[in-house]
Amino acid sequence: MINQSRIEELLQQQKTQGFKRTDRLFAKLFLIEWICLIGVAAIVSPHTWAGTSSSIHPHIWTALFIGGLAISFPLILQKTHPGFAITRHMIAVAQMVLAALLIHLTGGRIESHFLIFGSLAFLAFYRDWRVLITASAIAAVDHILRGAFFPLSVYGITYASPWRTVEHIFWVVFEDVFLIISCRQGVKEMQSIAARQAEVEASKENVELLVEQRTMQLRQSEKQVAAQYEVSRILAESATLEDSYAPLLECISNCVFGDETVMCSAIWVQEEFETDMRCASFWRRNETCEDFERSSLSLNILSDSDLPGLVRSSGSIKWINDIATERLARKTCAIESGLKSAIGFPVVIDGRIRSVIEFYTNESKQPSMEHFELLVAIGRQVGQFMLRRSSEETNEQLAKIVESSTDAIYGLNMDLTITGWNRGAEKLYGYSSKDAIGKSVTMLVPPDKLQELCELVDKVKEGKCIESLDSTRLRGEQTVDVCLSLAPIYKHGEIVGISQIDRDISERKAAEKRVSEFYSIVSHELRTPLTSIRGALGLIEGGIVKYGSQKCIDLIRIGRESSDRLIRLINDILDLKKIESGKFDLQLQPIAADTLLAEAVNGLKGMADERGIKLSVEQEPPPVTINVDKDRCTQVLANLISNAVKFSKNGSEVRVNGIIEAEQIRFTIVDNGPGIPDEELPNLFQKFRQLDSSDTRRSEGTGLGLAVSKALVEQHGGNIGVHSKVGMGSTFWFEIPLCSKSAG
Repeated sequence: MINQSRIEELLQQQKTQGFKRTDRLFAKLFLIEWICLIGVAAIVSPHTWAGTSSSIHPHIWTALFIGGLAISFPLILQKTHPGFAITRHMIAVAQMVLAALLIHLTGGRIESHFLIFGSLAFLAFYRDWRVLITASAIAAVDHILRGAFFPLSVYGITYASPWRTVEHIFWVVFEDVFLIISCRQGVKEMQSIAARQAEVEASKENVELLVEQRTMQLRQSEKQVAAQYEVSRILAESATLEDSYAPLLECISNCVFGDETVMCSAIWVQEEFETDMRCASFWRRNETCEDFERSSLSLNILSDSDLPGLVRSSGSIKWINDIATERLARKTCAIESGLKSAIGFPVVIDGRIRSVIEFYTNESKQPSMEHFELLVAIGRQVGQFMLRRSSEETNEQLAKIVESSTDAIYGLNMDLTITGWNRGAEKLYGYSSKDAIGKSVTMLVPPDKLQELCELVDKVKEGKCIESLDSTRLRGEQTVDVCLSLAPIYKHGEIVGISQIDRDISERKAAEKRVSEFYSIVSHELRTPLTSIRGALGLIEGGIVKYGSQKCIDLIRIGRESSDRLIRLINDILDLKKIESGKFDLQLQPIAADTLLAEAVNGLKGMADERGIKLSVEQEPPPVTINVDKDRCTQVLANLISNAVKFSKNGSEVRVNGIIEAEQIRFTIVDNGPGIPDEELPNLFQKFRQLDSSDTRRSEGTGLGLAVSKALVEQHGGNIGVHSKVGMGSTFWFEIPLCSKSAG
C-alpha cells in the first residue's frame, strides 16, 4: 500500500527544488532588469535643465537607488532562505515594483505595461498561485494609487478615468485565471509524479523485503520466473499459435527437466474446441546435440498416446512415473526408445480444456511442486495467448471485412462525431478517413433530413436497430440516394456509440424511375392505339358508319395504323431483349449504300409530307456495296429520320447524308428542331428515356427506338451519336464499317 505521507514528502521535495530553481532564475533576472532600468532612464531623460545649466535627471537616481533597493531584499532572501514562501512573495513584490518603475521611467507608455503580464508569466514558474495573488495585488494597488494621484506616471496623461484603472486590473485578473489554472495543473502533475515515485519506492521496498525474507526460495524460483518470462516472450513474438510450438516446448523442457534429458514432446490441440484432439507439434532432443527437430520417431511413440485422455479426464496435471506400468498405446515403442516417465498438463480456457502439453523423459524422476506450479502458470499463459489470438484473428477478419466492404461503414459517438471510416465510405462520400474522422456526421446530411437523423439517433439511443431505411445524403454538394442501417454500440452494457452502414442505391432508384417512366410510356403507347382500334371497330360494329363507305375505310385505316404502332412497340421490346440476351443474329447481305438510303427516305416521305416537312437526301453516298442486315439498317435509318420529322417544325427541312470516311460509311440526319440540352445527351440512347416522359408529351414514342438503334449499330460493329444545340436543331449520325461483321 502506498504511504500518503511519502507522497506528500516527495511532492514537497519537488516543489522545494522548483522554488529554489526559480529563485535563482529571478536573482539573475533582477540584476539584468536593474541594469536595463538604469539604461532606459539614461536614454529617455539623461539630464534635467534649469535655464542653461543641466544636471543628472532624477529618473536615473530613481532607477539606481529605488531599483537597487527593490531587488536587494529578494537577493538577500534568495541566498539565506532559498525556496521559502517569504522569498517567493518578496520576489513577486520586487518584480512588480520593477515593472511599476519601468512604467514610470517611460512616462506611462503602453508598451511598458506588458512587463506586468510578462512578470506574472515568469512568476507562474513557481507553480504557486499565491505568489500570483501577491504580485497582482501590488500591481493593482500601484495602478489605483498612481492612477488617482499621479496618472502621468502610470498612463502618460494628466487625468485618467477610474475605469481605466479598472480595465488594467481586469486584464491582470484575466491572465491570473489562466495562470492559476496552469499552476494547479502543474501541481497535480507533480503530485502524480510523486505518487508514481512513491509507488516505485514502495514496490522496491517490498521486493527488497521479500528478498531478505525468502532469499533461498527466490533463488529456486528464478528459473521459473525466467521460464515464464521466456514463455511470455515466445508467445509475444509468435504471429500464430503454430509458430510458438517448437520454442515453447523447448523452453518448458529446459526449465522442468533440464538440458541433459533425452525426451520427446507434443502439443495436443482440441480440434475446433470440440472433443477430438489432434497432435499439433512433435520434437525430440538428440542425445548428442542440443538441437530440436521434428521426428518421425516422436510421431510413432506419441501419436496414439493415452496421456491426453488421462489429462482431460482428470482436468489437472498427470504424472506417470513408469511408462512400462501404464496402459499407453505404443508403449513398447516408447520403452524401446528408452523413455521412462511422462507428464502432461492442460491448457484451460473458459473452464474447458483446449489443449494438452506432454513431455516424455528417459529418467524416472518426478518434478517438484514448484515445477507443478510453473506448469499451471504456463498453462494459463498459453490459454490466454490462444484466447487472445483467437479474438485478434476474429477482430482482424471483421476489420478486413468492414474495410473492404463496398458499403459505407462508419462509427459515431453519442455526439454524432465520426470515429471510424472505411474505404466504402471514402468511395461513397469522397472524404478520406483523415478528413472525416473527428467531424460531425451532419456534414453528410441534407438540411431537410436533419430532423430525420435526430429521430433515428433517438431510437438507437433507446437500443433499437434501424434497418434498410431509404434516405438521401450529401456527396459534396450533390445528394445521393442511400439505404441506412443503424445499430447501437455497447460497452460494459451501456450504449457508447452508433454503427452505421450506408448503401448507395442510386442505381436502384434510377432503375425504379426508369421502370416508372416505362410504365407511363408503355401504358400511354398501348392505350392510344387500342383506344383508336376499339373506337373504330365499335363504330363499324354498331352500324353508325356504313360498311364500304369512305368513313368506314378511314376507320379501317386508323385501326391498321394503330395496329402497326402496337406491333412496332412489341417488336422494339423483343428486339432489345434478344440483343441483350445475345440471341440476336444479323442476316448480313451485300447491298448498295445509296439504294439503302434512298429506300429508307422514300418510305418516310409520306409521313414528312403529312407534317409539312421537306425530307431530302442532301449528299448521296458513292456507289459502294456494304455487307449489312438490310432490314435492321433500314430500321435504324427509319427511327432516326422519323424522330427528326416528329420533332421538326412545320415548313422546316430534314436533310439526310451518306459519306465515306476512313473505311466507314457515315449516315447523318440533320433537323431544325428544338435541340437537346447538354445534360440530356448522355441519357439519350438509354432504354425508356425520353426528353419528355409525361403522358402529355407532344410526340409519341416508347423511348426504345434510340436504344434499339444503338444496339443494332453496335451489332454491326459501328457507332452512333448526336450533336445538338438548343434552339438550333440536332444531327444524329451512325457509322458502319464498309466490311461490317455481326457482333453476335
